[in-house]
Amino acid sequence: MKKFPFIISGFLLVASNLLGTPVFHYQDDPNKPVSSGGSILFKQYSDDHPDGYGEDLCVHVGHDRNFDCYAFPSGGAEHKDTITKDGKTKQSILATIKRETLEETGGAVDLSIDTLEKAPIVYSKKFRKALAVISNDNLGCVTLTNTVKAAIQNPALPGPWKEMDRYVTIPVSVIINTAKAIRKHVSSIGDYDTMDYRKVLANIPANLRPRNTLITNEHNVIELTTRCGEKIPFSVYYFSAIFDQIDYFEQLVKQIRLPKGFLTSRYLELNPDLSILTLGKNRSEQEAALTNHYRQFGRQEGRLFNVPENFESQIYLKINSDLAAITQGMSQADADLFAKKHYAERGVQEKRSYGVPAAFNPELYIALHQDLEAALIGKTSQERATFAREHYAFSGKAEKRTTELSPLFDPAVYLGLHADVKTATNGQSRKKSLETATLHYAKVGRHQNRSLGVPKDFDEETYLAINPDLFRHTATLPKSDKYAFARFHYTFHGTKEGRAYKFDPALYLHLNQDLQKSIPMGVSQADIDNFLLQHYKTSIAQKEMRPYKTPFGFNPAMYLALNPELSVILKQGVSQSINDGILSDHYVRFGAKEGRLYEYPRGFNPAVYLAQNPDLQILIKPTATKQENDKALLDHFLTKGIKENRTYVFKPERYLALNQDLLVLFQPTFSQQEKDAALLNHFLNHGIAEGRSYAPPADFNYRNYLKLNLDLSTLIVPLDSPKQKEEKMILHYLESGINEGRKYK
Repeated sequence: MKKFPFIISGFLLVASNLLGTPVFHYQDDPNKPVSSGGSILFKQYSDDHPDGYGEDLCVHVGHDRNFDCYAFPSGGAEHKDTITKDGKTKQSILATIKRETLEETGGAVDLSIDTLEKAPIVYSKKFRKALAVISNDNLGCVTLTNTVKAAIQNPALPGPWKEMDRYVTIPVSVIINTAKAIRKHVSSIGDYDTMDYRKVLANIPANLRPRNTLITNEHNVIELTTRCGEKIPFSVYYFSAIFDQIDYFEQLVKQIRLPKGFLTSRYLELNPDLSILTLGKNRSEQEAALTNHYRQFGRQEGRLFNVPENFESQIYLKINSDLAAITQGMSQADADLFAKKHYAERGVQEKRSYGVPAAFNPELYIALHQDLEAALIGKTSQERATFAREHYAFSGKAEKRTTELSPLFDPAVYLGLHADVKTATNGQSRKKSLETATLHYAKVGRHQNRSLGVPKDFDEETYLAINPDLFRHTATLPKSDKYAFARFHYTFHGTKEGRAYKFDPALYLHLNQDLQKSIPMGVSQADIDNFLLQHYKTSIAQKEMRPYKTPFGFNPAMYLALNPELSVILKQGVSQSINDGILSDHYVRFGAKEGRLYEYPRGFNPAVYLAQNPDLQILIKPTATKQENDKALLDHFLTKGIKENRTYVFKPERYLALNQDLLVLFQPTFSQQEKDAALLNHFLNHGIAEGRSYAPPADFNYRNYLKLNLDLSTLIVPLDSPKQKEEKMILHYLESGINEGRKYK
C-alpha cells in the first residue's frame, strides 16, 4: 500500500505516477506543496575515482536551505506542469519532475517528454556534482556543464524556487539498511500497511536520529552517513518513499549498478561492434554512451566487459600452447581479441596464467636475478623488457622468483643512508637517482646487508621508551608525529649513535627475577617477551612520573570495552575527556594491580584468531555484538590460547611469499598498509577456504627443524636475528619441507 506521495526516478528513472495530498505547503502557498513529486539521482563512482574511498553506487541528495537538512529534489504539481500532445494540454507528473529538478538543483532537464518517458540514464565518470539532470543519455561533461549554464542564465526561466544549495552522495547500502531498520521497527508496533503515515513518522527508531537536532512535526529528520563519512540530517518525510517501497528500490539499484571493474575502454575493446556508438563523440560522451549500452542491453546480452589491466595477449597465448595453435594465421588484432575473450569466458574459471604482475618492473627483475644478464648482452631496452616479462611468465613464477624489493625499501632513504650511492647519482634527475638507488640495492646492497632505514621489527613506542631523552623531546607531540620522529631519528641519527631500538627481554628478566612467577608455564617465548615489554613500559611510565601515569598507548575507550563493568564509575552529562580521566585514574589506582587489560596483545586480531582456530566457532553467539564476540575470543586466548600456543597474528609478508599469485590484488598506488589489508582480507575470505599454506603446526620449533635438517643451515646468514631465522625455517617448511617429507620434531 503506497501511503507516501512521491515519485522515484534515477537520473530520471521514472517509477510511476503517484500524486497525493501533501502534508504542508511552503510559506502557506497552495501552489508549493512539499513532497508531491521528485526524483532520486544515482551516481556510480568508477573503480579508479580520484577520491579513492567509499561505495561505488550512491544517491545524490541536496541541502534544503529552508529547513537546514537534506532531501531529494522534489516538490508539488503546479498549474504550469502541463504537456501538449496531439493538440491536447494536460497536467503531467513528468513535467513536475522536470521542473522541480530544474528548480531545486539549479540544473537543466533537456528535455522532451517523449524522451523522458523512456526512462533514460545519464552517466559521466568525471561529472561529480549534481549540477544537472538531463534526459539525453549521451551528453558528456563539457556539454552537461554548458547546458547547466545556459539553463541558469535563461531569462525566460519563470522565477525558480531553488531550495538546494549544496549536494552530497549517500551510499545505497546506507539508504537500504536505514530503510529496512525503519520498516522493521514500525512493523513491530503494528500493521504497516494499515498504519496512518503520521504514526509511522512519529515512530522512527531513536538510534537513527541525530543528536541535538530540533525536531518539529513538519520536519522530522534521521541521520545518514555520506560516502565521505560525514553525518548529515535527512528529512524523514522525503525518505519515506524509500522505506515505503524498499523492494522496488533494491530492484532499481540492481538494474543501475555497474559490475565491479567495469571500464568503458575494455568494454569497447571486447565488443568492437559498439564503435558505432562512439562516432563523433568526445571521450566523456563515449563513456556515457558505452555505459548506458551495457546497462540497457549489454548485461542482458551477456556481453564481456573486462579482463585484468595487466593482461597480455601474447604471453597468454604463448603460455597456453593449445590457444596459440588456434590463433595461427590470425592477424595480431584478431589474436589479441581472441585471447581476451577466451580468458574472460573460460580462462578465469580454468585459472589460466595470463601475464606478469601489474607492478612488474623488467629492469628490477633482471637486477634481482643477475643470472639473466648473460642472455641479454647487446640487447636493446625494449628487448630486455620483453625478455624479462616472458621469462617470469614462463619460468620465473614457477621458480618462485621475486619481482619486487622488500616493502621497507625507500630509495630516498637509501640514498640518505649510503653516501657512496648518493655520490654515484650526482648530476642525475630526481627520478633517475631513485631508479639508480633501487637497482643498486637489488644488485649489490641487499647482498651486502645494507641498511634500508628502520628495521622490520622497529617499534616506535619501544624506541622512545628506551631512549628517555627522545621520549621527553616528543612528550607534547601527537601520536602520529611521535612515531614519525622516532622513525626519522633512528634512520638518520640513531644508527650512527649506536642507539638500541629493541627491548632486551632476557636482560630485563635477569634484572627482575621476581617477574618469573608472573609468567605462566608452557607459554611461547614470543608471549613472554611481549609480557616483559608491556611490564617495562608500565614501570618506566610510573617510575619517571610521565605526564600520564597510564601505560604507553593507553586508550580509555579500549580499557572500558575490555572491562565493561567499569561503566558504573562514569559520570552522566559530562564531557568525554572527564570520563577518560576517570578511567585513566582507575587504571593507575586499581587496574594495574588487578591485572586488568587495557589493550589487545600486540598484533592480536580476533578475526584471524578465529580463522586459524575454527574450533573456537562455538564461542561465537549469533545474538551477541561483534565487540562481545571479540571479547570472548580475547578471553580464550589469554586464559587458554597462550598455553596451547595457538596462532593469533597474521603475517602478510609470509602469506604473500607463499602465494605470489596474490600480487594481482595490489594497485600500483597501494601503500604497504593497503597491501597488508588486502592480503588479510583475502586470507580471511578466500585463503582459508582454498586451503592455502600459511601457518606451521602448533608444535613447530625452528631450532629443531634446523637440527634435523642440517643442509638448511646454508639459508642462515651470520647477521640473521632469531626471528629472521625462525621465519626462514617456517617459509622453507611450508614451501618445500612438507612436500619433501622433512621432519620438524
